[in-house]
Amino acid sequence: MSPPMSFFKLKIDGSAGLQPGTGGIGGIFRDHIGSWQLGFSEHLHHSTPILAEILTLRKGLIIAKQHQLIPPSSTLTV
Repeated sequence: MSPPMSFFKLKIDGSAGLQPGTGGIGGIFRDHIGSWQLGFSEHLHHSTPILAEILTLRKGLIIAKQHQLIPPSSTLTV
């Protein structure tokens, strides 16, 4: 489902092995018609599956705030 006009959808994925070790994170922002707007990926040197997912969400929210993809009235602290 696409977001409303002038909103963005953030899709994320984080991955790591079951034993603590290396992993990766990535995400993509799409607009209301599904067009790619912004993306990111990053290597993790030491992670677990749940930590990778949490770090991915955090990174996505930070990027959204940096690129003003979050409405100015939002009180988001990351």
